[in-house]
Amino acid sequence: MCSEFWWPTIRTLTSFTNPLALTYPDGKMVHYDYDAADQLVKVTDWAGRVTGYEYDKNGRLISETRPNGTQMSRRYNVAGQLVQQVEKDNPGELINQFDFSYDAAGNILKEQKLPKPESVSLPPVTMTYSAANRLATYNGQAVQFDADGNLVWRDGELSF
Repeated sequence: MCSEFWWPTIRTLTSFTNPLALTYPDGKMVHYDYDAADQLVKVTDWAGRVTGYEYDKNGRLISETRPNGTQMSRRYNVAGQLVQQVEKDNPGELINQFDFSYDAAGNILKEQKLPKPESVSLPPVTMTYSAANRLATYNGQAVQFDADGNLVWRDGELSF
């Protein structure tokens, strides 16, 4: 059995080798715009749908606006770690919110999701780390690693 793969063709690159346009085999094109720091600020697809991106002075993504009007915003702490990500729909109603906390070594200690009221509520995630900054527990359950140091068991489930 033989199958063919069709990959998009990159038309033009910026000086930092970022694509300016991508053409798919069916002729559809996607255009990319960058700011002076060569950060992606706008993607326009073949139907004229635009996704916009904004960054803080340190180059971290702080806002994404999608063609359907939904928005994602991010906040960072003074160490540059993501502390909150909020998704809102077009009228500005909360879709979901993730809050993160960290230990002194920069490891995520807790991740909490706040969904829309009619969504299923997920419990917060709590993690602890060993003295070597390796994940030790996930929601109070010990985690296991294989001989190569890969996580293989977490919270009673096999990881991959």
